[in-house]
Amino acid sequence: MRRSPRKVGKGMSINIQMTEEDFDNLVHTSMEWGNHWKEQINRFHPIPMLEWKYAYWVDDYSAVLLARAFLTTQNQETQTLYDRAFGSWLILTNYATETWRS
Repeated sequence: MRRSPRKVGKGMSINIQMTEEDFDNLVHTSMEWGNHWKEQINRFHPIPMLEWKYAYWVDDYSAVLLARAFLTTQNQETQTLYDRAFGSWLILTNYATETWRS
């Protein structure tokens, strides 16, 4: 029996309701971002842009997908990186959670 080759690149859409509290629960660390990270830029892949305001670290790629989806609903752009020093994923954005707004 011959199998058909798997089609790659087909996306799937899933609707999930998320709150900012849900986003906060995905994140294990958050920090202000900017030029002060220039000295550590090589720990990230790919190389990050320094113009973002906030950095949010998550444990795995499924959390990246959920966090980015939430930020998209907030009309926020993002840059996703892997942090070799933390061994986790990093999402850069200009979105400030309640913690950063207070």
